Amino acid sequence: MSIVLPLFNAGEYVDACLASLRAQTLDSWEAIVVDDGSTDHGPTTVEQAARSDPRIRLIQQTNKGVSAARNIGIEHARGETVLALDPDDLLAPNALSELKSTLDASGEAGAFGAYDVTSPTLETLHTYRDDRTIVSLDDLVDRAYVWTGAHLVRREAYDGVRFDETLIGYEDRDAWFRLAENGVRWAVTSETVAKYRIRPGSASKDAARMLSDATRVYRDLFDRAHPDLNASQERLSRSLLHIAIGYASRAAVLNPLRAHEYASMLFPFLIDDLNAKTLARAGQFAVIYGLGQRPIWNDHAQKTWGAGLRKMWSALEEAGNSIGTDQAYALLGEPMARRAIA
Repeated sequence: MSIVLPLFNAGEYVDACLASLRAQTLDSWEAIVVDDGSTDHGPTTVEQAARSDPRIRLIQQTNKGVSAARNIGIEHARGETVLALDPDDLLAPNALSELKSTLDASGEAGAFGAYDVTSPTLETLHTYRDDRTIVSLDDLVDRAYVWTGAHLVRREAYDGVRFDETLIGYEDRDAWFRLAENGVRWAVTSETVAKYRIRPGSASKDAARMLSDATRVYRDLFDRAHPDLNASQERLSRSLLHIAIGYASRAAVLNPLRAHEYASMLFPFLIDDLNAKTLARAGQFAVIYGLGQRPIWNDHAQKTWGAGLRKMWSALEEAGNSIGTDQAYALLGEPMARRAIA
């Protein structure tokens, strides 16, 4: 089994990540760490780990981006399966054995497990657990979250498939779409296999760029019109609206003072009136993924990210879109279901 681990200025995290690998109940793995031009102590930390554990290898390159680093790692992979892990994330001790047994028992080309979304200090903010037994191309389009660090794929499935190095965001979803178009399906285990750490300053917080890349990925997928996909224009429009709501909400909670401007991110995608419950739920997830904290509804929240969301929704209503801002705002105080799927 090959673990592909891109590294860029994550020295404060990578040692813990490698420690979670060394703690695995399954010990037949290799870790290919691709240093993408780091300027911190991360590569030195990996070199020290490699000296004591020959399963760890370090490859270095000039800075080309996470997709290029993952692609190099895949090309050097020698295992029968590949797991793509980020250096600030952690695996549960039974992650590799659980994913491998799920994969082997299913006969599928991929396996996917539950994962905890955590704060920078590893406080669990939300757990994603998929109730399906198999995730297919159709499921991926409908927002099944096959997160990078929680899934395993047979190495041969990557023949002809690589991460798109021109994408800053959504490069992982694009790769999963292409794998699925090549016949990959993911068998699902309910076991929690990883911790996905939300880190301040990560690229995923650039909401406008992420939305642009996501729009491109989805439109390209629907243009390819794979026979296993219901590639209707209505489905594409609703998918893009759902994505746009998520990223506009993230922008609003990150910068409440400019929230009214972020309503414009939604204008190109509006196809009908927006649902207050959908908007409120997107706002709660925006706090988790944007701020790396729980969406606890208190006086501080009402004055900061809650006010930002309300300002964005009000701007949408002023432009003639029926939302029910008061209802959506009230719903922000409702607790999130731990197993809820965004």
